[in-house]
Amino acid sequence: MLLGIVLHASTRFIPYYDGDDAVARSTLGNIINVLHGFRMPLFFLISGFFTAMLWQKRGALSLVRHRAKRVLLPFIVSVVVVIPFTGWGFRTGRRLAGQDPGEPTNHFSAMLQVFDLRLTHLWFLWMLWVLVCGFVIAVGVGSVIKRHAPGLAAWLSRGLGAFIAAMVVATIIGQYAMIDSPFGPGYTEKILLDPIILGYYGGFFAVGCAVCLPNGHLHPGLSRVTRHWGVLSIVSALLVTAAIALVGPNLAASRAFQIAFSWAAILALLGMFHVLFSTPRPWVRWLSDASFWLYLMHLGLVAIFQGLVTPWPLPFYAKTVLIFVFTVAPLLVVYQYGVRFTPIGTLLNGKRTRPGKRKPQLSAV
Repeated sequence: MLLGIVLHASTRFIPYYDGDDAVARSTLGNIINVLHGFRMPLFFLISGFFTAMLWQKRGALSLVRHRAKRVLLPFIVSVVVVIPFTGWGFRTGRRLAGQDPGEPTNHFSAMLQVFDLRLTHLWFLWMLWVLVCGFVIAVGVGSVIKRHAPGLAAWLSRGLGAFIAAMVVATIIGQYAMIDSPFGPGYTEKILLDPIILGYYGGFFAVGCAVCLPNGHLHPGLSRVTRHWGVLSIVSALLVTAAIALVGPNLAASRAFQIAFSWAAILALLGMFHVLFSTPRPWVRWLSDASFWLYLMHLGLVAIFQGLVTPWPLPFYAKTVLIFVFTVAPLLVVYQYGVRFTPIGTLLNGKRTRPGKRKPQLSAV
């Protein structure tokens, strides 16, 4: 989620932002390509892992209830609140830069046209909910097969490797099929999801589901691969360099390097985070909780601060860092003191108890 803010702070959402600076365009474009190449595929793979873990521990019905509270309900509330705020932020940013802010749209009228409503950066929540529903349906079909055709169910259970390979192939096909996205995966902003993009991210989600063991641990085969995260990091850097270089001369070859980079970067990051963050740390948990709030609310602020810093006599990289800091710092303060221990925080992450607050004890009689 935090990398998404870095990506959006680097993206030229508003045309005036360093539009004539060739070095800025190249540098920011490369940052965007690198982050965009693995960020959302990694998100959906991890989401698939935790979806399977919740199902194994609590069952399908509890999984649906949990995801409805943590994914579907925040999505609905954000459509009503966050999208209008984001639109206001873009208009304000343009105004601060001396540009035509454009006509404000009547968001609540647009909401009535459900299938034409633009979800902006909230699309990932809707897609995640759709994938969770697909997982529950698949689990139901699997239980029927197990009940009525145990032999077939046993044969299917032995095909984990083939299933993962098929999902990897699905992501490769999806990468080549997304003709409107020259680098990295595309995205879909409508309620009716693009089937190619859904299938692409669904492949990563399905692999995440498949590598979750009943005890909640990562499959040992994948753990053996991610253990070499240092080598994988070097490989992913070489792959993304080749992918960026070949976008113009040979797009087909570039796409092959792009999808290879996505998988190599995902494996490297899984291994790195297993080494660095396997021990629970309160600040990591706090930042992880805060990242959901940050991502939902950041886009409008990014647009405002892009407009604010545009006329400042600073290099583009300083402006990008300032946009990120100006966006994240106030949102973190608001999260800690106005969100974390409130109904909003409960909606996003579940109930959190203030440090040092003890449950009242019954007095001895």
